[in-house]
Amino acid sequence: MLWVIYLPDPASILIVFYDAGVTLRAGLRRAVVGVAVAGAILAPTSTATAVEEDANIPVAQPQIDSKERFAVELLQRGGWPLTGSNVCAVVAWELAEGGHFVPGSSRFNPLNTSQAMLGDSVFNSHGVRNYPNWNTGLDATVKTLNLAYYDYVRLALNQADDQLAVLQAVGTSVWGTKFENPAVFLSNECTTWAQEFDRKSEAGRAEVARAKEAIAASQTALAVALEDENRLNRRYQRIEGPIEDAKAKLAGFARTLYMSGMEPTVLADIEAIDSGDPVAYTILQSYTGYAASSDARAIREAVELLETVGTSRASASEKVRVAQAEIAKNELAQLAAEKELAKIEAVLPFGG
Repeated sequence: MLWVIYLPDPASILIVFYDAGVTLRAGLRRAVVGVAVAGAILAPTSTATAVEEDANIPVAQPQIDSKERFAVELLQRGGWPLTGSNVCAVVAWELAEGGHFVPGSSRFNPLNTSQAMLGDSVFNSHGVRNYPNWNTGLDATVKTLNLAYYDYVRLALNQADDQLAVLQAVGTSVWGTKFENPAVFLSNECTTWAQEFDRKSEAGRAEVARAKEAIAASQTALAVALEDENRLNRRYQRIEGPIEDAKAKLAGFARTLYMSGMEPTVLADIEAIDSGDPVAYTILQSYTGYAASSDARAIREAVELLETVGTSRASASEKVRVAQAEIAKNELAQLAAEKELAKIEAVLPFGG
């Protein structure tokens, strides 16, 4: 099962991996704070009481088969920017340390940390650990890097654009990796890849950001359109009922005129009255002397208003439909941009 999942938001991956490594670890867990050094051991500063956890929950392990993949996993789990510069810096650091990927070296510990973890064993006299799996090794490395001793290393990683600065910060820290010339460990191949990677990933993130902005704008437009539609619906409903009642009374009056023989021509207007044609009310207004003439005028004006409101309501409904379609379109654009960004971030240097 492929455990490496690349998304545009590293924090999401951090949560998945960190929970998998800490919350889901089987058996007993000890929290031991230590300092990794290559030349000397610094004693742990504190040891927590063992905590019982569910031993039946399986732990998914990331697939790490190269220095480059470890660099990506470490940056994501630690929440540091996944940039080409940072990847190359961590790869160079691994080369200088010579852990895991070098025959006879510490297991699952490319940076040779001495952080004590459940299930580990001591690799050498400097306190470097062997870890039982990649989750433990990654957690141990992140724990060590988050100590106060490595503030400048984290600062350089968070700046994300200067691999030499990362190695210099490591070299001046108590980690124990001593770079006489850090640039020796930075390959031209990785640096060239990093420049192209950063260019593409920056463009990819910009595309995702544009899609998100477009979604936000469409959601604002939708909110406005829905408010207009609801307002006009309420207004339409307030007008519609009384008008329908008055129209029925007026149509009855017209039928009375016809049945009495007083206005035989009004029969032709009854259907128009029932249909709400304002012209019919204008005709009834011509029947001077009848009380219905004033009612007809009021109803005609109300029906005209009803038609105006109805037109506005239809327009508002159309705006709602357009905004909803825009949101759907922009969500698809965001998904496509995120997939493209994932492809970019999955391509490591040296085919790693």
